[in-house]
Amino acid sequence: MQRRQFIRIAGGGVVLAATAGAAGCSAQMPPQAIAAWQGPGEQPDLRRWVLGYAILAPHSHNLQSWLVDLRQPGEILLYCDLQRLLPETDPYSRQILMSQGTFLELLAMAARERGHRAEITLFPEGEFGAAGPDKRPVARIRLVADASVAPDPLFAQVLFFGAVLSAIMSCSSATLLAPSVTFAENVVRGFFPQMGDKAFLRTMRISLVGFAGMAFALNSEASIFKMVENAYKITLAGAFVPLVFGILWRRATTQGALCATFGGLTSWILIEVLVGAGTAPAGTPVDHYAYALVSGAVPPQLLGLAVSVVGMLLGSLLPQSFGPSHFLPASRKAAP
Repeated sequence: MQRRQFIRIAGGGVVLAATAGAAGCSAQMPPQAIAAWQGPGEQPDLRRWVLGYAILAPHSHNLQSWLVDLRQPGEILLYCDLQRLLPETDPYSRQILMSQGTFLELLAMAARERGHRAEITLFPEGEFGAAGPDKRPVARIRLVADASVAPDPLFAQVLFFGAVLSAIMSCSSATLLAPSVTFAENVVRGFFPQMGDKAFLRTMRISLVGFAGMAFALNSEASIFKMVENAYKITLAGAFVPLVFGILWRRATTQGALCATFGGLTSWILIEVLVGAGTAPAGTPVDHYAYALVSGAVPPQLLGLAVSVVGMLLGSLLPQSFGPSHFLPASRKAAP
């Protein structure tokens, strides 16, 4: 692997993954994105009220391939949106049909909250063939008042834990899984190009635990969103400088990238853990420059970024101990 290619891929991949995760977990959320979670409100039509909860059901790959027809009074026809299928990932539409089932289950639970029983007829016009879903309905639902029906206690739990798990998994996936895979594929594999699939999988799992442990150790009592923010600090302190210098500075080297990553992460962790950003210890002068620099004016991750820049400059300009040949297979090293 060529030196500049290694720097671009290693730095760019991690930063890109973290940037995508930051966009997905941003607190600046448009109202439309959370409108469904506000509940159906005071809907005079019971069908629309239960559908307001049914659309919150989990769906494979977040496709939400549900279409409903309310033209017939007192009846709901559920269809599969044929524009939201995955012929390559789910060629037999097994996951799509399972997701239709979660929709129906949550709809039935919501109906019980209003003292109604959902009478569900599956495939009222016939089952789908081997080719998968077609234009025929998946189910016909009629809501029947029934005094013997009691609210299902699982209903509130489904809504609450579903929301919590959705937030945790989406942010964790973007913040931890993507950088871990990128690190294993583009950095570790560069050192061990003959690594097999089993070893690569093990390396990816270790990287995932390492990224998660580092974010958790910094503030184990924080919310998941605060932990996500901490995880982005890792990228800023350890990957941003190799990316920028690798692209814009011709004298950047692999040794410089390694020094930048190691120096930035090490200094940031030491400042974050040993010094922190809390209240000054008793007896510390108010105008103490070092403490003010760390705790107030400059966040620790920015100090790590500064050390990373110094590491890149020194590592690239000093005699090289780690060159591109260290990342080449033995067969290519021997080539003239």
